[in-house]
Amino acid sequence: MIKRRWSMIGCQVAVLLLAMWVNVVWAADEDVVVVDGESMDRALLDIMVHSRSAEWYGGMADQAEVRREALDDLVTMQVLYGEARRRGMLEQRELQAEIELQYKTLIGQRLIQDYAAGIEVTEE
Repeated sequence: MIKRRWSMIGCQVAVLLLAMWVNVVWAADEDVVVVDGESMDRALLDIMVHSRSAEWYGGMADQAEVRREALDDLVTMQVLYGEARRRGMLEQRELQAEIELQYKTLIGQRLIQDYAAGIEVTEE
């Protein structure tokens, strides 16, 4: 049942992507690509590549392949985000609360990482 549901969702997403006219334009400088009129910052791609290189591939993968996969995923994310925005999903209170929770969690994690980086461990 779960596999069937996920395959149905996958098919729906594929149909959505094929049905939509997605305007993908390669950009220069700090923007990597423009999807459906919205530019994607190079920092997003760099973060995805960095995390995938270290975690998913043990840091030993072909960087060009990792970058291509990350860019494909970034374009897909933007297309899905745009469709959610067009459907008015960003106005849902529950979704706004989840976004705020994720945002504050990330900021808290970064604060702890910053604090831990400043701690010097000695043998004493």
